[in-house]
Amino acid sequence: MNSWKRVESKVEHTRSAGVTRTARRVVPLLCVLLGCDPAWSVQGRVTDMAGTPLEGVHVTLSCFSNESFVSDASGQLDGKGYGSIERDCVVRYSKPGFRAASVRADDMCQSWHSLLIGGCRQLDLSRPLEKGP
Repeated sequence: MNSWKRVESKVEHTRSAGVTRTARRVVPLLCVLLGCDPAWSVQGRVTDMAGTPLEGVHVTLSCFSNESFVSDASGQLDGKGYGSIERDCVVRYSKPGFRAASVRADDMCQSWHSLLIGGCRQLDLSRPLEKGP
């Protein structure tokens, strides 16, 4: 492939990625105006390997810079937001004294939005964590 074709290909890829990002932001807004539900939710219970609930586990979603959750005394995590959780979004768990864990949202999604919105509608954050550094 000559260099001009490579540049053309990169420009087209960037253009289509920009359109996709814009659509992912605009479609949920249009959806609200039209009466459909673009909301997402997360819930689950974090335990140690023996099944004991873990309080204070911090969970973040890589696809949202301002979204994080902390498990309560019973290990429960709950949260809601608008938009969609992309398939490649990474869910990260951390708690001092336990090994950090990362899982793709694609592997944890319990239900998906329609094709119009795309992405995950409901994540199950239930997970056991191993003791470690």
